[in-house]
Amino acid sequence: MQYLASIQLVLLQNLFWWIVMTTSLAILLYFFVVTTLADITITSRSQWGATPPKVSPTHISGPVPWVIIHHSEGNTNCSGKPCKEIVRNIQHYHMYENYWADIGYNFMVAPTGEVFEGRGWGVVGAHAPRYNSKSVGICLIGSFQNQPPTEAQLAATQELIASGVNQDKIRTLYKLIGHRQVRATDCPGDKLYSIIQQWPHYTSKVE
Repeated sequence: MQYLASIQLVLLQNLFWWIVMTTSLAILLYFFVVTTLADITITSRSQWGATPPKVSPTHISGPVPWVIIHHSEGNTNCSGKPCKEIVRNIQHYHMYENYWADIGYNFMVAPTGEVFEGRGWGVVGAHAPRYNSKSVGICLIGSFQNQPPTEAQLAATQELIASGVNQDKIRTLYKLIGHRQVRATDCPGDKLYSIIQQWPHYTSKVE
């Protein structure tokens, strides 16, 4: 009986240390992921040569509850042109054809996975009426009605959202939707829309 009790004690000790080790590894993994997401590289406005906005931006107080996904449509897949030039062209169109104060989106994501700062975090955009003051508008560069974005583009978009949550720019329990859900448009394209419907936080319900 004493021998059996000793074996049980050893097993319990091993179980205890196994729990401690796995818990520690889980905590380390969590902080590694959070740190990695927080360090996502974003090409700033100055780096891509943005035109200054026509008026001072309106800031948003606190994390936003909505993330809205767009595509840029047109021949904007960065093939044959530097992505920075395409982003500048989008800004020019928004400012001088749509007569907006600045580029409409908060961020843009290229097929290469490069993320470009538009209006940035905590700034009211011009991408989805009634939602501009309570959302982050993310535009994937390209036309995704008949073809999907690249894997790099999709991964960078998800990392950007996670980074926003980590920085308290997006609510933890945010809701993700496509532009077409709040506007009469095919944006973000059938292929991209079908993909984001499988992402965490996607909702079919809008206000």
